[in-house]
Order: sequence, then structure tokens, then C-alpha cells
Amino acid sequence: MGTIAYFDGSGLSAPSSIAVLCCICASDDFWREFNRRWEQTLQELGIPCWHTTDFLRRSPGTVPAQLLNVIGTIAVGDCQICSIAVHKEAHAALRGTCPTMQPMEDLCVGFCFKKLGIAKTDIGQTGCLQLLFDRGEPFLRHLKAPWQREHRKAQRQGGRPAQVRDIRFVTAQDHPGLQAADLIAWGVRMHYETQQQDLRASRIIMMTLLTGKHYHGFLDAEALHRFYVQKEQVSFALHYDMTR
Repeated sequence: MGTIAYFDGSGLSAPSSIAVLCCICASDDFWREFNRRWEQTLQELGIPCWHTTDFLRRSPGTVPAQLLNVIGTIAVGDCQICSIAVHKEAHAALRGTCPTMQPMEDLCVGFCFKKLGIAKTDIGQTGCLQLLFDRGEPFLRHLKAPWQREHRKAQRQGGRPAQVRDIRFVTAQDHPGLQAADLIAWGVRMHYETQQQDLRASRIIMMTLLTGKHYHGFLDAEALHRFYVQKEQVSFALHYDMTR
């Protein structure tokens, strides 16, 4: 057995007000079945490889319901989603006055790493977790060096870094889990950027909420101030206003 976590970001380098990092973490057994369903669905849709912004640029109407149904299988699998969204201007403004504040990339990677799940059969094992990032994803460099330092310590003392076998870039075309993380990261970003006005993003968000396995944090100006200045705990949950 083993556990694979796919990471993908949205909005970090783009002209966007929100930056998001999303991770989907699941057992090998889950990924085998998920990959089969995802690839079969893309084949039926005539799509060689899913990339959200590219698809919606060509077909701006909607995200195919068939793909969202595949995302829905997370509800019954050994799998979970974690994501964090940060308001970029609010982070930059507070960091100018708060020297202890982490760079935005470090904050996002740290949150997702702490919320990683592990396959039930891998609990207590070492070298069982692979962390896979989209090729060129800028978030990776903010995890690999700290992990290498902590990994050496964990080999002596135990802990999460000792469970990690590998951190590396992969190609989305070969990994449906990475394509799914891209879809969810885009949905979360647009959920906040449009203040829930983008129906395509709303459908993605609702499907992840229905799985009951999406752990999420949104750090806007208020949440950042509470967390870094007032040293309060921030409630991490994905909220959707059903009255809109």
C-alpha cells in the first residue's frame, strides 16, 4: 500500500486577488479506481487532458457534470481534500507591519502539509507518503527544503516527515489526481474572487462540500490579523452562503 498526495495551486503568479493551494491525498487503491473513472470520463468527453483554465477559455459555459461526479467519489473513498486561500493584498499589507509573518507560499504549504491525511493501512509506517506537485508549481520549493531538514530529524525521533518517501514534480497529463486538484484549486479561487457569483465555481465547491472531506482555510485581512497579531486560532472550514 501507500499514500499519494497531489498538490496544485491557483492564482499565485496570475493577476489575481486570491492565491490557493489545494491538495488531494488518498490511498493507492483509491487512486487506481479514481484514475480509471477520470480517464474514462475524459475519453467520453473527447478531452485528452484536463486543465481548468484552458478548458474554460475554449468552453466558458460550464464544468462537465461527469467530472464533478468523479470528484464526488471522494465521499466514499480513503481520501481527503485540503485547501487554503489567501487574500494577497491583505497578506502583503500585514506582512509590512508584522515581521513574524510567513511568506504567503510558506503559509499555504504549511497548512496543507499539516492537514495531510494518510491511508489507514499506512498509519504508523515510514516512507509511505508521496507528495507530487504539478511541473513548475512554485509552491514546491517552499516545502522541499524544510522537509529535508525535518526528515533527518524525524528519522531519529519519528513524526510526519519520516512518513514522506518522496517530493517531486510530475506531469498532469500522467496523473488524474493532479488534474482534479487543479479543478478544485480553480473553483476555490473563483469562489472568493467573484464572491460566489461564478456558477461554475459554485458547482465545484458544492461537490467538494458534499464529500464531507474538504478541510479548508481562508485568510482574509480579518483572519490574518486574528492569527498573527492577536494569536488566536482560526476556524478552518469552507463556507457557502446558501441564500445567494
